[in-house]
Order: sequence, then C-alpha cells, then structure tokens
Amino acid sequence: MNRFILALLLLIAINPVFAGDWISDQDNNCKIWNDNPLPGETIRWSGKCLNGKAEGKGIVTWYVYAVLRSEHEGIYREGKTNGQGISTWPGGHRYVGAYRDGKRNGFGEMTTSKSGYVANERSNLGKWVGDQFVERGIFKDNDFVRSCASEADCKKAELEESSKRERTAREACAQLYTGKAVAFEGEYATKAINTGVRGFITGIGREVASARVTESIYEEMIGSVIEKSCTDFW
Repeated sequence: MNRFILALLLLIAINPVFAGDWISDQDNNCKIWNDNPLPGETIRWSGKCLNGKAEGKGIVTWYVYAVLRSEHEGIYREGKTNGQGISTWPGGHRYVGAYRDGKRNGFGEMTTSKSGYVANERSNLGKWVGDQFVERGIFKDNDFVRSCASEADCKKAELEESSKRERTAREACAQLYTGKAVAFEGEYATKAINTGVRGFITGIGREVASARVTESIYEEMIGSVIEKSCTDFW
C-alpha cells in the first residue's frame, strides 16, 4: 500500500467524517460503534460483551484490508468508548484523554507526528514540541477547541469567558433600556450576546419602539433564569 493511501487512512481515522454504523468482531460477534466505516475494515475486541456490544475495559484493534489502522484501549459502554482512553495510530500518533459516546470529548492530549500534521492539517491551537505537534486541552466531538495546560486551567478559562459574556450582555441591555441596568444570567445572557438584545426581542415578535418593555414581556423573555424580581422594573 503506497504512502498516499496510508496518509488518507490516517486522515480519516483521526478526523472521521462519514455516517457511523456498527461493526462486529468476527470471532465473537461483539459489536463496536464505528464513526467512519471503510471498505475492508475489521476489528478485534479483547474485552467482555453484553447484549451483543462491547462492555467494560478492553482493547479494540482496527484493520483495513488486514493493515493496522488504529488501536484503542479504554472503557466501553454499550459498544461506545466512554471515560479515559488511549488511542494510537501508525506513525506515532497518539491521543490520551476523555471520551464520550465514542468521540474525543473533554480534556486530553493529541500528539501528531510531523508527517501526520501535514496530512491532517491539525488545528492552529496546538504547538510544536520537537518534531511532534501537540494539542493539549479540551476536545469536543473529536475537534480540538481549547488549548490549556491542565483540566483545572481549562475550567478556569471557561468560567472567566462565561462571566465576560454575561457582563457584556448586561452592558448591552443597559444601553438598550435607556440606562436601566438589568441584572440577569444564564440562558438569556448567552442569547443576548450571541444574537444581540434587540434582535432577540424582535425574534419573539415584540416591538421595542421606545426601548421600553413591560414587566410581563420582560418576564416572558427570560423565563425562570432570572433571580432578581421584576416587581420594580421601570
């Protein structure tokens, strides 16, 4: 198999893009969830099987036309990897970290060789350490979304960003409502910063002709997420 095909297989293995399906170990008929099925693909599962699906700790080895594609060691629930795990690919590529429902989700570290980086066009959030590209931080559905040195640092950064979004939303509302500061948080704050306060209000079919809104409409907009009473609002 030439280098181009190997590089393509690696690209697909690390960044699955196809609709998933179940694949069975031919020796024990135990099923594993497969995010990106490929022609000629087979697996071997070393762990237990419950109701026809991989369950508990074990190792699943993936092959394409009898050529090693990847190996994953971790905990499976109903055929999908969940919790901490270790995945390795040919060429020295390696992921150590959290999984949820068969995908990289949570804190982890992906190490990609120089050749793998060229083939896979990894994110610009990682950094080079020698001849390896390291992505350390938060993954979401296999994508690397936040770079941080530790899980604690990631949580701290997320809290700071959430607080900043809420402050920005409050400032936007204060300007919209003619200097009336609005103290709120949660779901409404997120919508306000993402769509714009005026756009959000218009989106629920309300006109804000004079930048004022009645107490009942205000309560309808933010629902149960507000902690401050609206009794004295305007």
